[in-house]
Amino acid sequence: MQLDASALPRQFRHWAFHASLNALPSFIIASRVLGLWQQPMAVAAMLCAIATFIAAYTLVTSIQGPLSDPSHLLHRSIGVGAKIRMVVSIISFPLALSDGIFLLPDFWCGLVAVNLTNGFLTWIGSPTGLIDPDTDGTQMTSFFAVYASTVVEGLILSFGLLMLSFFALIILQFRERRKAFRTAQPLG
Repeated sequence: MQLDASALPRQFRHWAFHASLNALPSFIIASRVLGLWQQPMAVAAMLCAIATFIAAYTLVTSIQGPLSDPSHLLHRSIGVGAKIRMVVSIISFPLALSDGIFLLPDFWCGLVAVNLTNGFLTWIGSPTGLIDPDTDGTQMTSFFAVYASTVVEGLILSFGLLMLSFFALIILQFRERRKAFRTAQPLG
């Protein structure tokens, strides 16, 4: 496994755009529902988690292999999945600013992530730092709790992107096989 240094800037631009755009509905929801916009440390934690995903996606797609080869089916399927997620995010903006947040995958993934993070913090005996949606941002939330819940939500949404990519891969393979079958010359 060798890193393709020439692909890093291109992949960084690509994932900085996609990860930021895809994180925006969740960022808006966390700011509105949890009141985290009132806590600079919480905003910094969310931005650090987004930067973590940008760096991770950039590195993974810059390693020489199928994910860095634009002609490879895996690379193309990830691209299709990212575009689908981008469309979902763009459609989500008006709903994230209204009472339609219950229709958004970001809301449900965020809810699961907050509950998992709070459950973990309670399990380890942390008396502070739990994310509490009932306080409207008046209770200080720890950097770790917000960072961890943002990363967990990002992993859940990334799994969704992986599933979109998987189905895109199946469709792309089917189309390529059908195209190859049509262009194949009959024997004899």
